[in-house]
Amino acid sequence: MNRFGEYLKQKRKEADLTQEDLARALKVSNTYIHQLETSKIDAPTERRCRQLAAVLKVPSRELDAMAKQERLKRFAERVGLGPILELERGQNSDELSPLSPAERALLKLYRKLDLETRREFNGLIAMLFRHYPEEEIQANLREYLRIA
Repeated sequence: MNRFGEYLKQKRKEADLTQEDLARALKVSNTYIHQLETSKIDAPTERRCRQLAAVLKVPSRELDAMAKQERLKRFAERVGLGPILELERGQNSDELSPLSPAERALLKLYRKLDLETRREFNGLIAMLFRHYPEEEIQANLREYLRIA
């Protein structure tokens, strides 16, 4: 399922805009909007999400969060990790083990990394998936990808 593209299309229609209208407002091509809605290209950057949110009058944080999740899924599929399951909203949080202080610190550090360093770090995670087939390690890496 392409949550980002479906959400974008829904919000565009709710705003009574055509793909052409949205493209014109963003100064991009109609093809770009179509490709976003059909997941033919990666979800947009944070900057573009802010622009989309302003035109569609939706929360930019929500749009950007969906875009990040879609980009992570596409990355995982490109490097051979297969589909990554997303954490469902409303899932019982008791089923998830709480992060240790060290894990929280690592996550906080990761979120402050620039985009290029994040890509390199995620490439390392992908390499670990390919070289460590043990189920426990695989489960830990999948959990990382869910929260990263």
